[in-house]
Amino acid sequence: EQFLQALKLKPRNLVAIILFACAGLFIPEEIIKAIGAFDFTQNNRQWFGIALVVASVLLLVECSIEIYGAIRNRARRIKHEKSILQSLHALTEEEKQILRIYIANQSKTNTLRIDDGIVHGLVSKDIICMAASQGSLIEGFAHNINDIAWNYLNKNHGLLVGETKTCRTDKRNYSSW
Repeated sequence: EQFLQALKLKPRNLVAIILFACAGLFIPEEIIKAIGAFDFTQNNRQWFGIALVVASVLLLVECSIEIYGAIRNRARRIKHEKSILQSLHALTEEEKQILRIYIANQSKTNTLRIDDGIVHGLVSKDIICMAASQGSLIEGFAHNINDIAWNYLNKNHGLLVGETKTCRTDKRNYSSW
């Protein structure tokens, strides 16, 4: 069990072990004799070598895992962004009505009812998300637009052109666009 705990060393600890092992193996004899560690290093050279190899392999594995994780996360983000952009190119008129108000008002928040299927559809596509847990069942809850959708729609207003110019919010006392 202690061996397994040793395998969980942090990268900075592994680098320290590697440096210590390299010092014991590769520092010139004159310097080692000057600091009084010659007998110790000569008697334990095999352990310095083992420590160097093991710590180097563990550091390499740790770095490989981090690099793989970063690549995997980037691929997920790209796939997620592509999915949002594809959804924006296939909006229904009802979805456009909801999204128009964000762009028309240059506001990232809209008040929408949570019992509406169109709102749920936009939420499930991660185009908008419910921003607050407090709201009104009658008037609705604050919903924010995703930054990817916000930026893309601000550059591509044509995606919101549809059968009408209606903007939709469930907040009371709203004037048309």
